[in-house]
Amino acid sequence: MSKKSKIIKVTGMTCEHCVRRVKKAL
Repeated sequence: MSKKSKIIKVTGMTCEHCVRRVKKAL
């Protein structure tokens, strides 16, 4: 949960499959 988390959140909004990958990693 750091700078990467913020970037992922912003990119996740546009990258749906990206969010799923991040959620799985979390």
